[in-house]
Amino acid sequence: MWSELETDVLVVGSGGAGMFAAIEAVKGGQRVLMVTKGTMGRDGSTIHAFPVIQSPLGHEDTRDNPEVFAEDIMKRGGQISNGKLVRAVAEASIQPVLDLDQWGVPFKKREDGRFIQEESYVPRLSTYPRVIELPGPLSGTPIALALRRRISQLDIDLMEYSLLTSLLTDRGVVVGGVILDRRRGDIYVVKAKAVVLATGACSEVYKTSLCPRSNTADGQAIACRVGAEMVDMEFARFYNSALYPESLRGVNVHAKQLIAAGAKLPYDRSGGEADVGLDPQHSDHGDPVRVFSVVRSGKGSERGGVYFDITGVASESFHDIGCFETGRFLPRLGTSVLELGPGVLVIDGGVRVNADCESSVGGLYATGDLLGGFWGASYTGATGVILALSSGCIAGRRAAKRANSTKMPKPSRVRIKEEVDRLMQLLVRRRKDGVRPSELRARLQETMGRGVGVVRSESGLKGAIEEIRGMKKEISRLSISSSVKVFNNEWVEGLEVENLVETSEMMARAALMRTETRGDHRREDYPSTDEKWMKSIVIKKEGGRMRLTTQPVG
Repeated sequence: MWSELETDVLVVGSGGAGMFAAIEAVKGGQRVLMVTKGTMGRDGSTIHAFPVIQSPLGHEDTRDNPEVFAEDIMKRGGQISNGKLVRAVAEASIQPVLDLDQWGVPFKKREDGRFIQEESYVPRLSTYPRVIELPGPLSGTPIALALRRRISQLDIDLMEYSLLTSLLTDRGVVVGGVILDRRRGDIYVVKAKAVVLATGACSEVYKTSLCPRSNTADGQAIACRVGAEMVDMEFARFYNSALYPESLRGVNVHAKQLIAAGAKLPYDRSGGEADVGLDPQHSDHGDPVRVFSVVRSGKGSERGGVYFDITGVASESFHDIGCFETGRFLPRLGTSVLELGPGVLVIDGGVRVNADCESSVGGLYATGDLLGGFWGASYTGATGVILALSSGCIAGRRAAKRANSTKMPKPSRVRIKEEVDRLMQLLVRRRKDGVRPSELRARLQETMGRGVGVVRSESGLKGAIEEIRGMKKEISRLSISSSVKVFNNEWVEGLEVENLVETSEMMARAALMRTETRGDHRREDYPSTDEKWMKSIVIKKEGGRMRLTTQPVG
C-alpha cells in the first residue's frame, strides 16, 4: 500500500526557505529529498513577494548592522519576540543576499558594486536605510529562478506535486514523514534523520488572503500533532486588499496610489466618504481597522469593505509596487467600481523554535512563515523574504549537522499503517450526511473572518471556538466525490481542511487568552496594552488536547 524511501534530510516546501535549506544541507554533505505541493520555485509565497528586502548590509549607512536590525525587529514586535532567534536570523541575513547576487539576481546597485539601500516604504520600520530593491513588481520571480538554477547544479532529489500528510516519530524524535504523490496517487514513507518544514503560512484560514492558496496550514497542524510547541498564534497582520471583482480577491492594491492615479475617494454604502486611514501615519494600504469600523457601522460595501470608483483611472498611469501592475488589468475588469477591505497577509506566529530553527521535537526544524517567535506581536514590513532565506540557511546547516551524527531511523510500521489507513478511508468514504471539503472550508473561513478577524472580542472569539469545535467533529464525515487517486484535488482538499480547522482553533484560543491589545492582535474589549502580558502564549498538544500556557519572553 506504500513505498519506502530513505534520505538524510527531508525538506518539505520549495519556496525561498525550502530551497536554501536544501542547498545548505547538501553543502553539509547530506542526501536531500525536497517535497513540494506544486512546482519547485513556483509554489509558496516567495515568488509573490514585494520587490523589497531588508538586509543590514550597511551600504547606505555604515552604522547599520545585524545588531541594529535585530533591535528594530524586537521593537516592532512589541518586545515579545524570541531575542536569540531574532539575532540569529539577523546575523544570517547578509550572506543569502550576497549568494543571490552571485547567482544572477538583478538587485539595484551602484556603479561601484554597492547595493542601493533605501528607507522602508513605511520609514519607521528601520533605523537606517536598509531596503534593497529589484526591478519590476515582484522580487520573488528572479530569486526563485536563481535558486532553481542553483539547485539544478546540485544532487538534490525532488518530488513535485506531492504533500506531507503526517510526520513519523520514535520516542519523541521525528524520523520521517508520509507523502502523498498527487500525480500518481501513490503513498510514500520517507525515513529521514532530520526534517525541515518550509510549508509557509496558514493564511487560508481566512476567505481573503494576499498569499497563495497553497498556504493551508499544513506545517502548523502537522507539527502540532506530533507535540511541537506553537507560539504567538494570536497575532495576524491584515492589509486592505481587493474584495471585488472576485477575480482580484486578495490582490494587493495600494489605496493611496489608486487615488493618486485618478480614483475618487473611497465611499461607503450610503455614498458618503469613508475613512480608511489614508493619513501619513499609515502605509499605502490604509488602515484595515478603519475599514472594519465602517463595516461595523452598517455602511460597509456588499462584501465587507469600502467602494472605490476607478472611472478616472488611466491604465497606463497606475503602477502598483505590490503584487501586480493593476493598470494593465483595469480595462478588462468589467466594472468601474472596486471593493477594498481587510485581507490577511501573514500569521506572525508558528512553530516555536530555538536559534538553530529547531522545534521542541528533536529532529524537526521550521523555517520562513512557518516558524514562530521572530516577528513577535507585529509583522515588520519587507522582512518576509529575508526571514525565509536566512532561516532556511540556518535550518539546512543544523539539519545536516544532526544527520551527520545520526543513524537511519526505523519508523513504526503500526503508525505508518494508521496514517495510510486514514488517507485511504478519506478517499473511499461515502456518507449520506457527508460534508464536502470545500463546504467545510468556506464555513471555517466565514467563522474566522467574523470572530477572529481584524478586531476581536470575548463573545466573538468564544462563538468562533464553539463553531470550530463543531467543525472538528465533522472531519470524520468528510466525503469526496471520486475515489480516483490520480490528481484527485478533492482528496487533497480534505486533508488541507483538517489542517486549517486545527490551526484555526490554535489561533482563536490564543486570541481569547490574550486579554490586551498588542501589535497585530486587537481586542475591542481590552483596547490597551497591558505590561502584565509581556509574555508569549505557547500551545502544545498533549493526549489529543491543546494545552495553552504562558512563557517569559525568550
